[in-house]
Parts: sequence; structure tokens; C-alpha cells
Amino acid sequence: MTVETHDTVLPIIDLSGYINPKSPEDKECVIAEVRDARARYGFFQVKGHGLSLSSQEGLIQRLSNFFSQPRDEKMKLSFLKNPCRRGYEASGDSLREGDAQPDSKEAFYIGREDPAVEPPGFYGPNQWPSNLPKEAFHAPVWSYYQDTTALGLTIWEILVLGLGHPASVLDVFAKRPIMPMKMIRYPPASATKPG
Repeated sequence: MTVETHDTVLPIIDLSGYINPKSPEDKECVIAEVRDARARYGFFQVKGHGLSLSSQEGLIQRLSNFFSQPRDEKMKLSFLKNPCRRGYEASGDSLREGDAQPDSKEAFYIGREDPAVEPPGFYGPNQWPSNLPKEAFHAPVWSYYQDTTALGLTIWEILVLGLGHPASVLDVFAKRPIMPMKMIRYPPASATKPG
């Protein structure tokens, strides 16, 4: 039996030419790179996106503030009790058909902040821990969500332009996009069961 291997390297596209262009050609170059990567691989990585390393590291620290709490505190925000499935997912809550055992990760979900739950539950309020100071979790996580949402909309715009459509297409088809943010923490490999 022969096993064929492929070394596929996904392109890393610098979005700064689109976000802060120095010339009109800069935007067109980024659009072309994204279009080509989408057509060839279906995926790409980005840099020059404007999210600072310090904000990314800050998010990880704030997540640690939440995940390091006692299980009882985290379970008060269980996403299983929330009609929008926002909040905390405990280790073991995720078991898909065919899995040998539940997933060992824990996660926290948020989405766009809407005042009331709208069926079927895509829109509604987020859950936030009341026992942590706002600046220790809620404020920085929400700020990061807003920054990455804006980045996501920019990438959508680039994709739409790469397909030959005007950016205004998003005004018609993405009036209230569903943009969840899933923040995951896996335990160290030494703390998980084999399989």
C-alpha cells in the first residue's frame, strides 16, 4: 500500500493593503490574493489585520480569569440553559454521534448583543459572569468580539468583491449576520483520557 502525502501550505495574506491602502492598486492586490486562495485552497491565513498581539494575549488572559473559576460558578452560565446557546460549555457537554467519548474542551460562547430572544434563538442577549469585575472579563471579551466582527465583515467584503459583486451586496444579504464567537480551552494532554 502506498500512502501519498502532500505538503500543502496555505497562503498568508496581508490585509493591510486593503485596510490601509497606500494606493488603489493595494486593495485590488489583496482582493486578487484572496480570490486566488479561495479558488485554489478554499482557505487562507491573514496578517496585517489590525488586531494587536497585546489584545490577543489579553483575551487569553481574560479567558483564564473565567475558566479558572470553580465549576459551580461557571455552570451558572451553562449554555444548555440559554435559548440562544450562549454562555459556558462544560467539559463533557459535547458528544457527537460516532465519538468514542465526550469532548474534553470547555468553551464560552457569545454573539451579537440583542435585547430579546428571537425564535429560533439566533438573536438574543449574551450571558456574562456577575462575580468577575467587568474589566476582568466582560469588557475586554466584548471589545475583542467587536474588533473581530469588524474584521470578519471586511473579509466578507473582500470575498464579495473577489466574486465580481459590489460590496453593497452585503447590505442586502447580511442585514443581521449571525456572528458567534466561541472561546475554547482544552486541558493539557496529560489530563485527558486516551481516545
